Amino acid sequence: MIITSTTILLLLLLARPLPATDSSSFDTVYIVYTGAANPANFAVKETVLNSLLESSRRRGKQEMEVLMTYSHGLSGFAARLSPEEAASVAAQPGVVSVFPDTSMQLFTTRSWDFLEALTQSNAAASPPLPASRAPDSSNVVIGFLDTGIWPESESFRRRQQGGSIPRGWKGTCVTARDFNKTACNGTKIIGAKYYISHSPRDRDGHGSHVASTAAGVAVDKASFYDGLAAGTARGGSESAKIAMYKVCENRNCPKTAILKAFDDAIADGVHVISVSLGDPYPDFLSDPVAIGAFHAVEHGITVVCAAGNSGPRPSTILNDAPWVVTVGASTVDRAFRSDILLGGGEVVKGEWIRLPDLSRSPIYPLIDGRSAAKAGNLSRAARRCEPGSLSKAKTKGKIVICDIKDRNGFNFKDQLDKVALRGSLGIILANNDSKRVVLYQWDFPLTRVGWSGAAQILNYIKTTRYPDVTAPGLAILAAWIGDRPLDEKPKGRPQSSFEIDSGTSMSGVAANIKAAHPAFTPSAIKSAIMTTAFSNDNLGSPITSNNGDEATPYDLGAGELNPRGSLNPGLVYETSATDNLLFMCYHGYDTSTVRSMSKVARSTGFSCPDDSGPDLISNINYPSISVLLRAANKIRTVPRVLTNVAGSGNWTYRAVVRFGGASPCVTVKVSPTKLLFTENGEKRSYKVKVRSKGGCPVDKGVVYGWITWTNPSFKVRSPFVVRR
Repeated sequence: MIITSTTILLLLLLARPLPATDSSSFDTVYIVYTGAANPANFAVKETVLNSLLESSRRRGKQEMEVLMTYSHGLSGFAARLSPEEAASVAAQPGVVSVFPDTSMQLFTTRSWDFLEALTQSNAAASPPLPASRAPDSSNVVIGFLDTGIWPESESFRRRQQGGSIPRGWKGTCVTARDFNKTACNGTKIIGAKYYISHSPRDRDGHGSHVASTAAGVAVDKASFYDGLAAGTARGGSESAKIAMYKVCENRNCPKTAILKAFDDAIADGVHVISVSLGDPYPDFLSDPVAIGAFHAVEHGITVVCAAGNSGPRPSTILNDAPWVVTVGASTVDRAFRSDILLGGGEVVKGEWIRLPDLSRSPIYPLIDGRSAAKAGNLSRAARRCEPGSLSKAKTKGKIVICDIKDRNGFNFKDQLDKVALRGSLGIILANNDSKRVVLYQWDFPLTRVGWSGAAQILNYIKTTRYPDVTAPGLAILAAWIGDRPLDEKPKGRPQSSFEIDSGTSMSGVAANIKAAHPAFTPSAIKSAIMTTAFSNDNLGSPITSNNGDEATPYDLGAGELNPRGSLNPGLVYETSATDNLLFMCYHGYDTSTVRSMSKVARSTGFSCPDDSGPDLISNINYPSISVLLRAANKIRTVPRVLTNVAGSGNWTYRAVVRFGGASPCVTVKVSPTKLLFTENGEKRSYKVKVRSKGGCPVDKGVVYGWITWTNPSFKVRSPFVVRR
């Protein structure tokens, strides 16, 4: 709840015990957030806590349990409250928000080699970049909010160089029964804390995978089982230090733990924070990632967040607060083939990780789920191979085709198990998610095909009297836990210390940029990453979306990460602390809330403009532009400011506007079209005039494109989207 009173004296005078409620127990954990870490907000926190304790004593009930307090980068606490008490606390002067402690969702070698190949393949089409290699980032600390770490992994082994602890580091390595002092080796892992379970040790694998993808040392001859994905596994910033903050276990990631980890990471002195979790929250003030990241950025810390597991569809991005770097997942040039050979010699491409024992030579009959339905079952359920829908007599000894476009809420693993129990020899799964993370099922023959491949197989079944098939023969290799459960490895094979999983952990790139440019602000780092991104793949063709069309900014954001080019971006779009405050105002928060949240707002006496509104967000100096035109012939003019970071000299840039997709119903003009910089740090402004053409529909459609400032040495590219 947004509070309008900001006078601490008035708060202290009016402080009183909370009203008694009918609740007899504290069965729900709530987070009470009182804003930035400063004396005034600490006083609010103490006043509310005292009121709760007094209310508890007056009722003669059990004393309120305070689980966590936040006091380094932000102010607040987490406690067990009744719903009535939570509502009463939210109405107290000085309280910014109160929200329940629910669990957030985890977002689930080749990547860095692939990005290097992408850089090389785009070199001919792009202006040459100054020769550079990854800078020494041994003085940069990346804090990971994740499932913990497996310190014995080769990806985290002690380094021979860059072994000193970075100056200003205040973090610690918290020991546990299964996590001793040697787990933090001082040259790679220098900090480890836990807020869930009883140890910083990773029992899930996600945290180790993310940390090694971002900052793992090179491991030669790394592979998954049976040599899959063989090569060198390495992180994006091999010399960066790692601090792990364990906030999840068994896929449970409490908001209380996440906010406490942000609070500690700010105090410990990390330079970059990596967050691979989130949830679709309608309000920033009930999102611990948005809150924690806001305070981290105010302390000069860059926060890199995964965009989520949903998509690629409109409005599926998570962690979209403008003060964070939001990274989506794309695919690499790796496929785990598991093809289907039809009786006539026709090959249908499939993909899966599987190590079954079916021979390649025998012939196996095919049947689709609808034809294998139990008597009385709906063909739709059988088509999807829903548990209980198939006839054992019909599936026995055959390979079954299952359509998994719509699973109707049932568990995917149940589908596999139930079909296997029906006596079938294998499964062909039909869906169009071939660009998502590759899955595996060790002990049952299985492959996955797209809709076109499925249609090819179904047509073969219809036109062939005796349908048959021979046995079927986005994936990042990185560190994993050393005690993988038995059901997660193939029978008879030893543990693999690596895993193929989704992995976008690009905090390593942010660490490299911070090492190369220590004075860069979080917004400058974000700009460097965005404006140097590629729009072409490693074959020189436009990057495509999941359905094969040319990717738009909604699919790809600014583009595919360019780890080398981002080290030397030429120009950057910088946003100030005030810009983030204006965003909050334009988003609908009042001056009181903004001042409570921000130490800058309180110290400067910041106030929200009277004419605040969401349309004004386009005016903030972001490296991308989004404009809403509500009527024909409507005109919007959007300002932008560029800062030279290429050093002194004569740097002349010219603007190029390119549209994507069909002929646009808008015009986009840049003024001026030429900018000259002579001094490092020099700023130049320009304006973008967007106009809606007459005769075009105004109630639907999106126009997108790119504005590029270019010269022989640099291309500084920004996406724009015009919504109609």
